[in-house]
Amino acid sequence: MGILSTPLARDYRIRSVLARSLAISLIVAPSLGSAQSLDNSLDSLQKFAGSQEPAPLCLPGGHEQFLAEKVALASPLPNDNPSEQRPRSVEEADKVAANGDLIKEITLKNFLIDDIYPSMYGPWNRHYVKLFPSNEEPYVWITGYRAEVLDSNTGTASQEFMCHTNLDLAGVPGNPYRYVKSQLSISQGQQAIMLPPGFGLRIPNGPDNMIDVNGMVLNNNYPDMHKYLDFRASIHYVGESTARSRRLVALRQASVFNTCRTNPGPSQTAWMAGSTDTECERASKTSEYAGDITGHWIVYPGRHVYKSDVTSQLGLDDDTLIHYMWVHVHPFAESIELIDETTKTTVWRANIENNPYKAVVTDTEHYSSAKGLPLHRRHKYSLVSVYNNPKQTNADAMAAIWMYVR
Repeated sequence: MGILSTPLARDYRIRSVLARSLAISLIVAPSLGSAQSLDNSLDSLQKFAGSQEPAPLCLPGGHEQFLAEKVALASPLPNDNPSEQRPRSVEEADKVAANGDLIKEITLKNFLIDDIYPSMYGPWNRHYVKLFPSNEEPYVWITGYRAEVLDSNTGTASQEFMCHTNLDLAGVPGNPYRYVKSQLSISQGQQAIMLPPGFGLRIPNGPDNMIDVNGMVLNNNYPDMHKYLDFRASIHYVGESTARSRRLVALRQASVFNTCRTNPGPSQTAWMAGSTDTECERASKTSEYAGDITGHWIVYPGRHVYKSDVTSQLGLDDDTLIHYMWVHVHPFAESIELIDETTKTTVWRANIENNPYKAVVTDTEHYSSAKGLPLHRRHKYSLVSVYNNPKQTNADAMAAIWMYVR
């Protein structure tokens, strides 16, 4: 029996399905293991999850060129579990909303859940789409995005199996510079993003632009489950000509997320001032950043506070207004807060509701306003997230505020 010493998987029993998929049987041990064993283990688990390349992650921002090509070209295996009988498929439907917005509905079908799949290790799939294929509209204005995980047999919603879905702007096949930037994302705790009336997220619709809709499911609670799930995403949008006639105000994404150092020295801990934790243990290779920084980390039992300087993430050229915010967190998060360190005031704080009996985020607060909240180019900002893990075993965490600003 093989033993994988990964920090993430020590809390999850990866059982018989891995024997079928990787030809080995794994029960994850509680030791830390070497960096090499960690990399090998994560590579194996990522392949098991449905891809030999990096899967699109659920944190905001763009990918560097070398990673963008890998993410854009990553293809989920048709059947990542040999026992899976239903083929993966994708369905498209076009509708019109009551207010005249166009709706593109994309359903990624037949994800098999038959074991524990923690965050970033679940089955996933993707679909590239061109909302105006003839390129007659130079820009697409997205006014809303909705996503649901559905029981394939009954059609009923099962949001607790939602890991995340992204709407990414990507290059087209054959474009030598593949740029991948997440524009919208939905995860546990929120089913839809609907921008305030009169506003829209304006993204290019040129010959070299496509939209990548991808979805990943998870299962934190049911090791003996055998269920097929569908992932339905609905994009609400209009073209440039309609946006002009409606005089829509253009928004762009300017989001922030916590990062943790996995090996901070004495001179590296100042950035975490105010944190109760001065060192983090990474939970997946997918969310690894430069050097020893990760955006996906282990949460030990108990209450923990994580604080990051996010001024550079905002990258503000001018003062601006935030008109919409939502949060991406994992189970056991209590709150997430954007702080103006220059004025020592809270810009916005979201409280999180969790299921008291199992690892599920049931509700996350969001912000929506035509008036907006100010961000100042010359101010410094930090992001503080609080997790309270009630278990005797470890959990994993991410923490991000997705913002849409002028």
